[in-house]
Amino acid sequence: MKTSFLQQRIVPVFRAAAIIVIVIATGLFLGAGVSQMVRAATQQPADLPNDDIAAQAVRDWLRDTKSLKADFLQQGADGQAVRGELTLKQPGQVRFEYEPSVELLIVAREGSIYFIDYEVKQVSRYPIKETPLAPLLRPQSLDEVPFRAVEITDGVGKGTLYVTSEDPEHREYGTLTMVFTRTGPKSVALNAWSVLDGQGNLTQITLENVRENVDVASATFKFKDPRRRAPR
Repeated sequence: MKTSFLQQRIVPVFRAAAIIVIVIATGLFLGAGVSQMVRAATQQPADLPNDDIAAQAVRDWLRDTKSLKADFLQQGADGQAVRGELTLKQPGQVRFEYEPSVELLIVAREGSIYFIDYEVKQVSRYPIKETPLAPLLRPQSLDEVPFRAVEITDGVGKGTLYVTSEDPEHREYGTLTMVFTRTGPKSVALNAWSVLDGQGNLTQITLENVRENVDVASATFKFKDPRRRAPR
């Protein structure tokens, strides 16, 4: 798998517009057990119920989770997959370190997200607030941008929460659906998210071996600029 292909997929996905991502994500993560809900939401997306209890649980998680480390599996719209390691530290810092065969690094810090392509020696930068990852990296975004929370309370997928955020004034920024699992009456844990672009291409991130509130060094979010001919 070439980095140029990944960059073509990843960068537009973070920048793209989307509609009704909750419907697509629900179908992918839960399968046929919620097909009736998916069909209803497709017909009348505005009527998809917003769950205040689920929304509060997610707000609490975003407030209380100061750092996170996890392995991740990223799957693109064409079914190709790549693995890596995720490190997150609030406020607004994240690092996606891909497997060695992928010469791409994604780092967020100081209000911006950087896409560093070591194969073609390019760096692209975007404001975090202009990407669908804003609610994850800027939790206060959920107070600024409408979001919808749904919890599956029965049957297949019971205890799974979906939170979809999209800026109605800037749909070109993209739509994010975060997928949580309930771990207690008032607690949840993040285990996946998905982003859908304007052409209907879905990129999914599934987390494994998640460790919350661990020590993360500030140097984790530094990177070597390939334009300066420095090693990674």
